[in-house]
Formats: sequence, structure tokens, C-alpha cells
Amino acid sequence: MKRIINTVSTALASVGAVAVILLMLHVCADVVARNVFVVAIPGTSDIVARYYMIALTFLPLALTEQKLEMISVDLVNSVLPNVFQKLLLRAVALISVGVYGVLGYLTWLTAIKSFHAGTFIMVENTRIFVWPTYFMLPLAFAAAGFICLMRCICAVPGHQNLHKA
Repeated sequence: MKRIINTVSTALASVGAVAVILLMLHVCADVVARNVFVVAIPGTSDIVARYYMIALTFLPLALTEQKLEMISVDLVNSVLPNVFQKLLLRAVALISVGVYGVLGYLTWLTAIKSFHAGTFIMVENTRIFVWPTYFMLPLAFAAAGFICLMRCICAVPGHQNLHKA
């Protein structure tokens, strides 16, 4: 199970990393084209906003959850006994499962609607289909929620055994 979690979260984060590289190459090509050839690459800002930014923002979410690198404030937690710290960690993970579950479900419904509608944007009389990007959100939320669920189920003091293969 740990190997599957590692593989999925790393694969999603890798797609996010590739999106960063593609974003940089695309924007640099657009800047060069504007300054050298006085022609912009059509749809650059739309593709950046609709594809690259979604991928680089949400797909690494599972890896962030797995490595426990989410933003947290430990004002009270550090003074609590270990037993309460573990309970609090599991409670937060359980709440996260619920939040990711709701977000995943709602974004899945939106993705299905966009797929059936064939959602696209028009850029200089050209259709750019954007419905595939709607599926990135439920995928990211489902993966992050699954990792939080595993954190609730596993006996994990500090969660080291969840993110070690």
C-alpha cells in the first residue's frame, strides 16, 4: 500500500513539475516571439491559466499531504502529551478526508458536466478544449484524501511509516 501511495503521489507531483517546465518554455517562447518576430503565440495566457497553473497547483497536493508539509500552526500541539498529539493529528486527518471528499465529489460533477458539454475557449477563431483540465481537481483531491484516510487508519506515531516505502 505504501508503495502505491508513494508512486501515485510522486507521479502526480512529477506531472506538476513538468507543467512548471512547460509553462516556462511556453512563456519564454512567447516573449521571444513578441520581441524578435513581433508576433505573439496565440492563447498563451489562456493555456497558462487553464492547463499549467491547474496542474502545478493541485497535482502535487497528494505529495504535500504524504510528507506532512502542509502549513500548520503548533501553538497548542507542542505542549500537549504525545497521546493527545496523536489524537489531534488523526482528528485533523479525518476532517481533511471529509473536506477533500466534498471537494473531490463537487469537482468531479463539474468535470463530468464539462466533458459532456465539450467545454472549450475560443482563441483567435480556434477552439482550445479545456474540459480535460477539470479532471485534474478531483484526481488531486481524491489522492490527497486517500493519503489522509490512510493516516487515520494506520497506527502512525509521527507518520513516518506512511511516507517511507
